[in-house]
Amino acid sequence: MKNLLLIILLFGSPLLPVSAQVKYSKTDSMVIRAWRHLQNPKVYNPQAAFTLYEQAATQGHPKAMNELARLYQKGLGTPINQQAAFSWFERAANAGYSDAWGYLGLFYKNGNIVPQEFKEAYNCFARGHVAGSPFSTYLLGFMTYKGLGCKQDYQTAVKLFREASAKGNLDARYMLGLCYRNGYGVKLNIDSAKNLLENAARLGNKLAKEELSIAEPEYKAGKEPKAETLKAVPTGAQKLEIKRGKMIKADDLNGDYSGYIIKYDWSGKRIIGQSKLELHLDGRGSNISGEWLEDGSAAALLNATLTDSGLVFNNTSYERDEHYSPSKPVNFEFRDARFQLAKHGNEVYISGKLQLYSLKLHEPEKPIYVFLTKDRVDKGRQTLALKPEEQLVLQSASKGFMVYPNPFSNSFNLNYTQSNAGRVQMQLFDTQGKLLLQQEWNQEAGTYNKAIDASALQIGSYLVKLTTSKNTHTSLVIKY
Repeated sequence: MKNLLLIILLFGSPLLPVSAQVKYSKTDSMVIRAWRHLQNPKVYNPQAAFTLYEQAATQGHPKAMNELARLYQKGLGTPINQQAAFSWFERAANAGYSDAWGYLGLFYKNGNIVPQEFKEAYNCFARGHVAGSPFSTYLLGFMTYKGLGCKQDYQTAVKLFREASAKGNLDARYMLGLCYRNGYGVKLNIDSAKNLLENAARLGNKLAKEELSIAEPEYKAGKEPKAETLKAVPTGAQKLEIKRGKMIKADDLNGDYSGYIIKYDWSGKRIIGQSKLELHLDGRGSNISGEWLEDGSAAALLNATLTDSGLVFNNTSYERDEHYSPSKPVNFEFRDARFQLAKHGNEVYISGKLQLYSLKLHEPEKPIYVFLTKDRVDKGRQTLALKPEEQLVLQSASKGFMVYPNPFSNSFNLNYTQSNAGRVQMQLFDTQGKLLLQQEWNQEAGTYNKAIDASALQIGSYLVKLTTSKNTHTSLVIKY
């Protein structure tokens, strides 16, 4: 029955009158026999299938070219030969076999025997989509969903996933389910998400089955994490650079830093996770060692060199939990992760975007932002001599000052205590120390909440300084 179905799909129905039937060529017959050698247990023979596909491919049969390439890629009936696979996929695509564009694009997407080029992969998928390949349409949607080789666009990705799903592509059906479950590019609809994921899982999609086993979606609309309720997500660094201004010296780097790692969705607009971060740096000359810790757990030991252009950390990677891999941590390393180092008075700040790279998926991970403040009291490694009044300021600052939400979109709030009646001043600086915004007002003693409109600012990190009647507080804030 399966054999008959394939024949009907590929070459037309054998039950039609002879005059109406498609006449099979010699190469068509080779393709059918090769398929039987791979799908029928009674005549299973990969070597025979390879020989038949090779004969048909060399005689110009587009589907045979594609299937021959897949055998080379899998090492089925022949030793693995990725170069031969790439060549035959290319010939199949140019001969008009639309799915071959998808397979060809994956070589560029994953950097397999050719340099990794997301734009070239996107172009291959686009050609397959135009040629009518649901497989290529799904892959085009996948690239658009993540913004690989193109502008990130959830709405366009949803359209492509819907088109490919309607033509039977289960990976597209799974991705469409994710879009409905998270409200990415489409109105959030839990029922539609469940139906799509259950259908894909029932038909054999393992990722859909895993997603159904997870209680919460990746993005919890209306339940975005707040800075004061964080959970650890281990990360690592392969190449990490900290840009330092002209006034920053090597000694300024030494010490402990505390702050947060903030994880966004692919659009960079929704916060999907946060974790507390602690960093210790210890420099001797141009050599710097350090520890990267999250929620008090050692995550990575760092070694770095201080150069004129920055601080570069090398050869550090480690595993971290990931929503879409619930059963096994994913191994990540850092690629193109640049930090800024800013000094304002006695305060030193580190901030910047990180780019994790998934070794499993051969692609960058979602954007991550880190911001840290240097601790004035070194946590047990080296006690600083503070005057009693300075200690009091540190304690009151931690209890009487808060900035939220952080990161913010257009505005943030200052929650603070005014010990005595008097003037309050708010100043906002960029990380180079340039004053961008200043406001002053008079207030009686009490606890207040002040909204600050920062909608005119560009996306990035800033220093906010609040001077009350008794204390001065500073904090790093991030606009996204």
